[in-house]
Amino acid sequence: MSIEELFKAAEQLSAPKVTSDIVLKEQAEIMASLLTARLLKRDDLEELIGPGNEGVMENNHLNHFKYISTLADLYDPKSFVETVLWVVRTYIGRGFTPKYWKVMLPEAQSVILGHLAKEDSVQIQTIYTWLEKYIDDFVQISRDTTSFYERIGPLTRTGDND
Repeated sequence: MSIEELFKAAEQLSAPKVTSDIVLKEQAEIMASLLTARLLKRDDLEELIGPGNEGVMENNHLNHFKYISTLADLYDPKSFVETVLWVVRTYIGRGFTPKYWKVMLPEAQSVILGHLAKEDSVQIQTIYTWLEKYIDDFVQISRDTTSFYERIGPLTRTGDND
């Protein structure tokens, strides 16, 4: 699958219509803590995230829930795909394995189910279902393709002395 195909797939995804996106934002820290606690109990955690990356994982969980709340407020298929691509590339570069997302995404979804009204959590689940379906494609694409954010970032510029 190509990034263009992922863009098209994301365009088919219905934007979540969450009535309690404020609740999702307010609960981000609590949900991140719960998700982190669940993963810290795993015997294979170091295999999933690499040695010494517990703090990075914890920060990722908080950023994850904050980002999910923005999707509920403003969904843009291209920026969604570019952001997930950036996340996958960045965290794999830090020692996380693709299996991490296969464990983390269902756990995050479970945490959300416990903190949102049923009608809202069902809307958010469409995002998780989509991510779980395409996470292997993101991993594959991330091996050869930089995200939009990486291409515009200062680290990609060469020869600039500004």
